[in-house]
Amino acid sequence: MSESKKRVFRTMIAVLIAMMLYVVLLCVDKIFGLDHKEWLSVSNMYTPFFGSIAAIYVINKYAKDSIKSAKRRSIGSIIGGIYGMILSLIIEYIFLDLINIDVSNIDGLIIWKIVQFVVVGVSIVPLIALLNKFKLSDALFITGLTYFSVTISIRNGGMPVVQFAINRILSTIIGVGIALLVNHFYLFRHKNKNITFICSFENENIQDDYSFDNEEIYLTNRLCECDANLIFATSMNFGELGKIFSEVDLDRPIILMNGAIVYDNKKKEIIYVNNIEKETANEVKMALRKYVSNIFTHTVINNNMLCYYQSIINEGEQDYFRVCYEQDEFRFVYGDSPLDLDICCLSIIVNKKVVENILSDEKIKNNKNILVVIEKCKNKKYIAIHIYNKDVSKINALKAMNLNSENQLIVIGSKSNDLELIKSADYSMCFDNSNKSVKEEADLIIKSTTLSCGLKYIKKIYHSRNIKKTINKLKN
Repeated sequence: MSESKKRVFRTMIAVLIAMMLYVVLLCVDKIFGLDHKEWLSVSNMYTPFFGSIAAIYVINKYAKDSIKSAKRRSIGSIIGGIYGMILSLIIEYIFLDLINIDVSNIDGLIIWKIVQFVVVGVSIVPLIALLNKFKLSDALFITGLTYFSVTISIRNGGMPVVQFAINRILSTIIGVGIALLVNHFYLFRHKNKNITFICSFENENIQDDYSFDNEEIYLTNRLCECDANLIFATSMNFGELGKIFSEVDLDRPIILMNGAIVYDNKKKEIIYVNNIEKETANEVKMALRKYVSNIFTHTVINNNMLCYYQSIINEGEQDYFRVCYEQDEFRFVYGDSPLDLDICCLSIIVNKKVVENILSDEKIKNNKNILVVIEKCKNKKYIAIHIYNKDVSKINALKAMNLNSENQLIVIGSKSNDLELIKSADYSMCFDNSNKSVKEEADLIIKSTTLSCGLKYIKKIYHSRNIKKTINKLKN
């Protein structure tokens, strides 16, 4: 069942419960001998119409979004209900007597409704001001809905204003509670918290604009809400992953730039950096200058990544600059980097024709203090060459995170630099477009290149009561 269909199903269940609750309350009235038309009857405290509306409004894809909706709905209903009740009491029991209008005839009723609507309309101004003062402007719709239902609706067939206001507030809160219960039901599923999942992905596994698609966003947020130990690892950096950080609520650190950096998205801080030795970095830059006019020099300063550049010439460089330019944690600096700068990565983007010449340069080929990683760009005419410190790896970054060593380790890999992770895993998988060496080492090849498929496998294993049986099913 697709996630949109699941949401429709949850909405249906929540609405059915919200409506059937009224039947239950009528039965309670019958058991205790209460007249359901009387003020003190249990059923008169709840209206299924308002409860169902609240339930529909609160149901969301994610539990955290449901909680936000629930807060808005509840606060708005309480404020609008109380404000509307006070205003209605003033209008009906004080103002009506003062102006002495006979509402039993049509002329008097027309005059009265004009006066009532003017007062109710003008009185919404202080209500809006109150919401703005307490920074509750996002609850305006719900507040206004409750306010107008109390002041100008027929009130369930003429129910007294105080009784109706209480009924309206309680109905909303009960509907909200039902929606939260239904939307959080999946949280009660079995969880294998003794497993650490490492999901290594590259730009080929996500969308062309370096973002997750809707399904990947949904699956990631669901796993995080269920407290899965999910850690992403990639060769990409802050700039390339900026959209992803804003779309998903990662509560575990993410390994970036092949393990040169570990970033805690929850705390919004870099918790680990592996820099190239300064002398080595300067030697490599001099060697690269023979082949390129621009070197992207990456460094971390004050919890932000800076990238020095000299000129943007080819289309591959332009694509990289455009993708990274507007991200909060990533800043471009024009000019050459200072000689004493701590550098975590040197990157060049070149045409395929010159790659071999660069890699065969003695200053690079014979340098034992660096790690050279070659990656395909989205623009297939170009190749990205990244140079890191010699001991940069995803497995070393993982060790620096001080995770629970007793946890099982399940890894999804994609490139040859994931081999160490795969070999250290209790169980390993890889994408269908992975390198040959990775496919030979992995226990299972996922018949897909998309990250969403890998996340589905993780979700099934995480909620499985019999992990071995689930893995065997995935193999078949």
